[in-house]
Amino acid sequence: MSEDFDIPHKVKRFMKLDICYLRKYVSISDWSILIIGCFLAAFTGVGLPHLVDVVGWILNIYIFVNPTSPEFHTKVSPLLIYFCAMAIMLAVIAFFQYMCFRICALKISRRVRRACFRKALYQNLEFFGTDIPDEILKSFEADTKELTTAIGDSFPNIVTTIVQFAVAIITAYTLTWRLSIAMTVFGILVCGWVLLFNWLIKRQAAKEKLLESRFKEAVDSREDFEDHLRKSQKAGIVKGFLNGTLTGSLQFFIFFGMAISAFYGNWLIDRKSLKWPGYLFVVCNTIIPAFIRLAQLPSQITTLSSASRVGRIMKLVEEGIEKGAMLEMLDLEDKRKAFLMNYIKAEVGSPKERLHHHKSPAFHRVRRTAFSLWYLYFAGFLFCGMVGVSAAAVTKMNGNMFEFYNKPDRQIYFPAGIQHAWRYVVVGFSILVSGSLMGIVFGYNSEKTVRRLREDLFDVAGNGFLEKPGLVALLTKFTGPCKAVFDHRLAVFWIGILSVICGVLSNIHKNLIYSFLTAVAYSLQTVAQFFVFRFADIHANHAKKASMKRGIKLLEKLESMPASEVDARQHEISKDHNRYLSFQFHKETSNVVAQAFRFSFTVAVPQVTQSFVYSIGTFLIFDEHIRPITVYKIVGTIHASVAVVANLATFPSEVYNSRLAAQHIDEVIPLANFSVEDGSSRKSSTSSTDSVD
Repeated sequence: MSEDFDIPHKVKRFMKLDICYLRKYVSISDWSILIIGCFLAAFTGVGLPHLVDVVGWILNIYIFVNPTSPEFHTKVSPLLIYFCAMAIMLAVIAFFQYMCFRICALKISRRVRRACFRKALYQNLEFFGTDIPDEILKSFEADTKELTTAIGDSFPNIVTTIVQFAVAIITAYTLTWRLSIAMTVFGILVCGWVLLFNWLIKRQAAKEKLLESRFKEAVDSREDFEDHLRKSQKAGIVKGFLNGTLTGSLQFFIFFGMAISAFYGNWLIDRKSLKWPGYLFVVCNTIIPAFIRLAQLPSQITTLSSASRVGRIMKLVEEGIEKGAMLEMLDLEDKRKAFLMNYIKAEVGSPKERLHHHKSPAFHRVRRTAFSLWYLYFAGFLFCGMVGVSAAAVTKMNGNMFEFYNKPDRQIYFPAGIQHAWRYVVVGFSILVSGSLMGIVFGYNSEKTVRRLREDLFDVAGNGFLEKPGLVALLTKFTGPCKAVFDHRLAVFWIGILSVICGVLSNIHKNLIYSFLTAVAYSLQTVAQFFVFRFADIHANHAKKASMKRGIKLLEKLESMPASEVDARQHEISKDHNRYLSFQFHKETSNVVAQAFRFSFTVAVPQVTQSFVYSIGTFLIFDEHIRPITVYKIVGTIHASVAVVANLATFPSEVYNSRLAAQHIDEVIPLANFSVEDGSSRKSSTSSTDSVD
């Protein structure tokens, strides 16, 4: 390239990232909406710990007030009305919070895309002979999408997390500062533990991806290949162990927090330093979740760096280069047109891949290998059951502890508190160990299955049926996703299923009618969540298809335009691109309402269901059909168990992606036509039974 086009000094000038540069693309109305959204996000952060505090107030009434007395009705009825009102208000606030941030994010990203395209379009030809266009095409669209996520999701989450943490601390210290100090010390350890394991998991995932990218050097010999497979398998097992340990530890933290409450809290009650036992529940269930959520802040803050990357690209485009000698004009005109085409292609995106059929020989081979390890999966299933039962177990143990406070013959609670604390620790530690073992089992099984698939592909290639470049592409891109439905994600799915089952069945013997009514209420919530989630996904897919159809028309028009006419038709091209962005914005904003309902149903609707179920239970208490603490046990177990339903919704997409990866393998090499035995491969005259799914 000519020296006229060599501008490394200009790139160096912009190495200092300026996150504030994008302020010019935020209008005054956007700032107003963002400020309103921040207030709403702050209210969400206030509401989550406050509703836990309300449950603590209800517990204190359940424990100390005679349910047959008029005082019980007088105290609990206004509280339940307040609980329902606050829960509904939280749902409304969550809905409008999402609307505010998401609409602003879409508006800002549209302005940034339009400005970048327009400024590049009107650059002189020398600009397209530099490295700047390649840099724009390389990351600008991905960074802009990440910027949209940062403004629409990450930023409000940061606000909510900070406010939730502050309100949790204030609430707990207002109720009992002595117990709150002990819980805060443990919360700091919890935060550090979660931060450490998130970092280790991220590091291990990067190592796993690095190993996958190095298959190219490992396929030259059987020894190198087997050694590389061993390293990959070890990395996958370690990652599974880390994921399982983190999953188990998140449950263990609540048990250990309640152990602190049972031990130290009852000591404070005996010394009259704490009056209400319900605060033992409140302090643990506000401080510990707040510290766990605080540990997620680094990952949220990281996405904000996309603003500085987008700002840097915008600086490069706006600054441009000085006009110089017109060298290789025809070549530069072609480069300009190619840049504009590729820029719009990146905006339009690619259509979602679809399964041609569900009978995949590659996927069936992976699944058959996985099921051959059924005894390990059975052990993993038992470990999943241990982790899944934790939500029901901790609530039931809480209820057992609260039941002895209203016994007139008991005046000293500390000895019983020691026993309860010991039970919390034993059960919680058992769940922690089960989580770690679960991670090892599912990690080993998934790595074993994908290793067998990789060995089969290597054997097929070794016999001349697959070239080395094709083998490397399959090993690096498509074999890894095939294991997704057999690793830790399968464990999380089973935890969710077993958690719901345990939550429903654990207290059904206490009161069949109320257990049935509570299960029905939460079932209706789950069904409503499913339909809202599904509606949002369908609406998003339709909006994307319509935008892509409009974008393809723009691409076809630009492609038919001679490169030499781009200069004369710059205004027309800019106008067409602006129309496309406006159409895309209209389609995306029409989907914001559905996404806002989805967010509200995830964050706040479970609280609404909880408040209504407590109301139903209290009316049954009035009629003496059920004891007060039994209401807490039944509601608490089912509410905590159903909270994981949102995680179950992601597993079908993992299965879909795994089948897509297997489909790519089938398109390159039909494994159904090969039988791989004892390290050798031979082509079958007919398709094997592997093709039957």
